[in-house]
Amino acid sequence: MPSCYFLPGYCKKEFPSLGKRDCLFYFSGKYRFWKSFLPLAITAITAVNSRAQHALTYDTSNEYYAVHWGVEDGLSQYFAGTMLKDVNGFLWIGTGFGLNRFDGSTFKNYFAGEDQRKKTVIGNNINGLIEDSLHNIWIGTDRGLSRYDINADTFSHFPSQWTVPFWATKTEVFIWNKADSQFEAYSIHSFVKRTLAKTNSSDTIGLLLAESFTIFDTESNSLWVEEGTPGWFGGKGGGLLQISLSNGKRRLFEWNCFRHIPNHSHFTQGMRYDRSRKSIWISSGDGLLEFTLSDKVFHMADAFRPLAMMSDYWESSGIDLDQRGRVWVGTYPKGIYVYDPRSGAIKPAFPDDSSLQHITSGGNASIYCDRDGIIWTGYFSTKGIYGLIPYSKSVVRYETKKQGPQGLQFDQFMNCVNSGEGTLWLGTTQGLTVFDPISGLFNVLREKDLPGFKGKVIIPMYVDSTKRKAWLFNGPLGNIFEFDLRKNECHPVIFQNRYGQPVSNVSEIHPKTGLYNNRCIVPAKYNNHQIIFIQKPDSAIAEEALDFPDGTVDLFKIMVGERYLFLKSNVSKFNLTYAHENGKWVRINSPLDSLAWSRILYYEIDHSYWVAVDRMLIHISRDFKVIRQYSQVDGLPLMPIFSMIADNNGDIWWNTDRSISMLKVKSGKIISLSERDGYHKQDFTEISTRAKDRFGHLYFPSGNVFGNGFDQIFPEILAKNFPPSKVYIKSLMINQRPIDLAMGVNDLKELLLTYSENKISIETGIIDYFNNGQCQIRYKLDEGNNDWQYAPANYTIRYDELPPGNYQLLIQGSNALNDFNGSVKTLHIDIKSAFWKTWWFKTIAILVLYVSIRWQIKQKYQLQLERSHRQAAELLQQKTDLEMQALRAQMNPHFIFNSLNSINRFILQNNKAQASEYLTKFSKLVRMILQNSQASLISLESELECLELYLELEALRFDHRFNYKIYVPGDMDLEMLRVPPLIIQPYAENAIWHGLMHKEEKGQLDIQLEQQGHTLFITVRDNGVGRKQTAVLDNKSAIRHKSMGLKLTAERIAMMKSNGGSESPVTIRDLVNADGTPAGTEVVLAIPVQMQS
Repeated sequence: MPSCYFLPGYCKKEFPSLGKRDCLFYFSGKYRFWKSFLPLAITAITAVNSRAQHALTYDTSNEYYAVHWGVEDGLSQYFAGTMLKDVNGFLWIGTGFGLNRFDGSTFKNYFAGEDQRKKTVIGNNINGLIEDSLHNIWIGTDRGLSRYDINADTFSHFPSQWTVPFWATKTEVFIWNKADSQFEAYSIHSFVKRTLAKTNSSDTIGLLLAESFTIFDTESNSLWVEEGTPGWFGGKGGGLLQISLSNGKRRLFEWNCFRHIPNHSHFTQGMRYDRSRKSIWISSGDGLLEFTLSDKVFHMADAFRPLAMMSDYWESSGIDLDQRGRVWVGTYPKGIYVYDPRSGAIKPAFPDDSSLQHITSGGNASIYCDRDGIIWTGYFSTKGIYGLIPYSKSVVRYETKKQGPQGLQFDQFMNCVNSGEGTLWLGTTQGLTVFDPISGLFNVLREKDLPGFKGKVIIPMYVDSTKRKAWLFNGPLGNIFEFDLRKNECHPVIFQNRYGQPVSNVSEIHPKTGLYNNRCIVPAKYNNHQIIFIQKPDSAIAEEALDFPDGTVDLFKIMVGERYLFLKSNVSKFNLTYAHENGKWVRINSPLDSLAWSRILYYEIDHSYWVAVDRMLIHISRDFKVIRQYSQVDGLPLMPIFSMIADNNGDIWWNTDRSISMLKVKSGKIISLSERDGYHKQDFTEISTRAKDRFGHLYFPSGNVFGNGFDQIFPEILAKNFPPSKVYIKSLMINQRPIDLAMGVNDLKELLLTYSENKISIETGIIDYFNNGQCQIRYKLDEGNNDWQYAPANYTIRYDELPPGNYQLLIQGSNALNDFNGSVKTLHIDIKSAFWKTWWFKTIAILVLYVSIRWQIKQKYQLQLERSHRQAAELLQQKTDLEMQALRAQMNPHFIFNSLNSINRFILQNNKAQASEYLTKFSKLVRMILQNSQASLISLESELECLELYLELEALRFDHRFNYKIYVPGDMDLEMLRVPPLIIQPYAENAIWHGLMHKEEKGQLDIQLEQQGHTLFITVRDNGVGRKQTAVLDNKSAIRHKSMGLKLTAERIAMMKSNGGSESPVTIRDLVNADGTPAGTEVVLAIPVQMQS
């Protein structure tokens, strides 16, 4: 779109609608100029609308390059009849022998096998691929249908014979079952099969790949099938067969031959449904046809007519629609063509490369347009597959032979300068060329257009868009002019020496050095000296800054950086560095002085420097320390660097005498532009300068000797040619063994492991179809501040002896520019600690240790206490034995006293027989008592024998006024049980004396023994007068019997139970009759059981 720019003041007056930024130049305000510049004014108005849209007219979106893959690259077989790209980005390829999954560089093959049914397909001949709404893939084979679960990475199978999936709805997948001659539908959830329609003998359903192109029309609830078998054998045949799924009715649609050939075969084996146009595109022998479903009419694409009219034209089964709605169709013999229904235009896939167009043609079996814009082609022959990769040319060359009247007029340029107003100024030997990047048009200003300027050569040195001034150089004439854009006037620049005096005869001016602090630097010669002049602020004066003897420095190589001037020395191996300090230029020593640099670029992003040295590029920091070096190993061209410039992304561009290259600063990747990018070999001169416009586009003029025109570079388009890659996980091994997962390893988000499962191997892959495998990965365990680790594609990440903990593994792939701009894959790894290293175990261990120590201390204390108690018990036992001996000593005389009284009574009564009997039994009893008194414990049998002798003596003594009975259980071991001697006798004596002797009638004394657990219970029961009546009678009696034995015996039993409790060993209970009168007394002795050891 044409454009020209005027001074805002003039334009405001003559064209009020124009804005400031739409005007650059002011040509004389006199009306006589209006007529001559009227056409330019009109183009200026047009430019306003163009700039308002801010849209670049350059469009290269239709370019493709082809990449081939075959059996030698891993494809299972050359024939590829069906392809599909899944939701993860993998390309699935069905061949005549095996299924393939492709990531852009490596193939994974799936072959039928009984030993791994869940890991592969059911048959090897792949007939079709369809993705359902759950993103699972249904595969038709010669042995039935397989379903690939994309999440579990497993296959399930539905055995049959020849099956072809062709359509997927939200809930079902449609297939053609050739063996049963019917169309079927499988539920994607329950896998329940239902029959859609059966075919009959009159239905000639396609041939070869035709079944896979069957279309389901939801509006008519019918299937559209290619019918063409009769035509294949020479008959007219062919057409579209509509099968209603509602009532099963058939309807055949045929077209009149567009080529007007009698009995022309209309056999087809490729068609596609166009959702936007609601039509069906058919690849036929009559060319590309469109069948509109609304009126059921066939239409021929007119642009295809010349192609279809070729005598040897034949159709191919390859046909598909791309994301832009264009139809890609295979033909013979011309190859793949692209038809745009919107414009009606047709063109070959490779319009500028007939060789590539030919290579990708012939035997085309399939065309698949994926969602990323890549076109995939498969073949019946042994070609394998081709990927037609979209790309945009990032370089446009402007040269005179390609331009029209408002195009480029000259090919040799001295330099180029950004005007700051959206245009580019280029200096030539024939005037000043102004280039508009938006419209791509040029305007030339010559001497007559610049009042006050002298000379044909016009070289722009700089433009100050704010102050509306520019400095222009007239080349061989050696003059510099200040151009006032507001007044449209040029005035010569005045040179002054260091004393402020004007100087003349300044020669050999070199105006292409650059700017310092937005002021122009002018190297020149004066009076056999080399002088560096610097523009005085806001004036047309260049004042002297530095003075050198002639030949000291190279005036073509003066570099500017921040507050420095870097000068190339001609007389020494050391260069010169000057710093601007306190208003003066002072020489300083710099590491750059020792480098044989050819160019230095000041990098404003971080105030560093890029230094071009012989076959090396060095990045140097602000304080002159090396950051990184680049050489041929990194891709640096062998030829010297002529000039450098940074783009808006901070990447460094440069040119040599024949090439243009770019360094991705972040990744360190160097690429050189090629013909695929739109760059053709160019001859550059060393003195030509580079520029960048306000859109970020770069400009590389050829120079003024051998080159042609200049190259305009679009860095943002170049970046689009290298889209992000996607990293995935191929396999996972723990301790060198595959891990069993319920899902596909690539879908794994979290990995839970035990402390011993700490040897991890993760095989990675990259999905990338644009870079031919030239990618990298980077990874890190996001634990603290770990740096990224870098590795090539398909790298296996290994971690050995990984300590327990929670980790987050991050993996990312790069593109061919080494930009890591793709998605980051994250895998959470949780390695549990050994239970003895867990906090709870440590807590328990500390508690156990604490309790153990406390227990040991307590045990030690307990042992000491027990030792003390044992010693005390031994002393107590000795004391007890002594006390019991003393008690027996007290008890024995007491009994003897009572017995002698009884004998004495018998003698006084002159009852010799009883006295004799009594004395015999008494002597026996005394003998037993004397024997038993030597031991602390005697057998229960001996005790009862003594008791029975005593009771017999007492019965004799009281003339048998009572009866007695001793009850002993039959299972009681009387020999083993041990009791203190005479333990029962005192209670029996007390019952006789105080209970039975006060009774008028004959009394009864019962003694009963019973063992319960560890206690021996002895019950002494009498039916005497009771304790209450006994007390009354004893008080009236003149002679009171005081029993010493009861107290002594109770103390003896208490000593035996001293370690067993505080309960009383003797229990006394008064017995009463039903009427409440006393019935006697019962005494129960509880003696601890002691057995003979």
